[in-house]
Amino acid sequence: MATNYERGRAFEYRIKSLLEEDGWYCWRTPASKSPVDIIAVKNGKFIVVQAKAKSLVANRDKLQLKEFCELVKCKGFIAYKDRDRKLKVEEIK
Repeated sequence: MATNYERGRAFEYRIKSLLEEDGWYCWRTPASKSPVDIIAVKNGKFIVVQAKAKSLVANRDKLQLKEFCELVKCKGFIAYKDRDRKLKVEEIK
């Protein structure tokens, strides 16, 4: 059985692969303890993604990502699985 870390890592790779398929150049930031799991660049723009392999995303996580995005002036997204295990992506505003 996979550990929480392994499930989280696999979910981050899934998000990274989806972005790469859409033409983004991506980096994972494993074990960074930051609000950012993936940095993606395309056509002079960059976005950051926090990946959560569960349906509950803490407000604290959203707030940290929002503050980071305001600091570096980029768009931020939280990718997570809903209760039906479907991928959801929410832009942080």
